[in-house]
Amino acid sequence: MEKLADYTCDPEYLAVWSKLMKSLDNFKQVIEGPVTWIADIESFGRIDLKIVNEVLGPLGGGIERLMDESPSVTIKRGRLNQSIGLLKESKDVLAEIIDRIAIADD
Repeated sequence: MEKLADYTCDPEYLAVWSKLMKSLDNFKQVIEGPVTWIADIESFGRIDLKIVNEVLGPLGGGIERLMDESPSVTIKRGRLNQSIGLLKESKDVLAEIIDRIAIADD
């Protein structure tokens, strides 16, 4: 039954869950408060919220850095665009050949 529903009688799980819920207010204060980005959570200790620092870091521009394309992806994108162009040209040539065959058969 425990695997089918969000229900458990496991005392260890309940103990860990209750400790985490006690730390929830502290965690919210860290997120909503001044930019310290370090949470002190019971049974885990001090935790640095690394993802926030990476995205909103002190120098800024974190989100822009995430959106930058790597050089290898740029090269692959160029090759794919060339292939698409070649395939479109090939489609047009084949369409002309098929049209000529159809006209010749009539």
